[in-house]
Amino acid sequence: MEQDNDNTHTYVVLTKDTMVSHYQIVEKIGAGGMRKHQSE
Repeated sequence: MEQDNDNTHTYVVLTKDTMVSHYQIVEKIGAGGMRKHQSE
């Protein structure tokens, strides 16, 4: 039997008011990424 090498990925955009199971997306909580801290 051949091995299934399907590397397809599916991405879902979670926007405000999207339901995931019984959870509701109400707002964005972060923008990601890190920056270098500049001390004064």
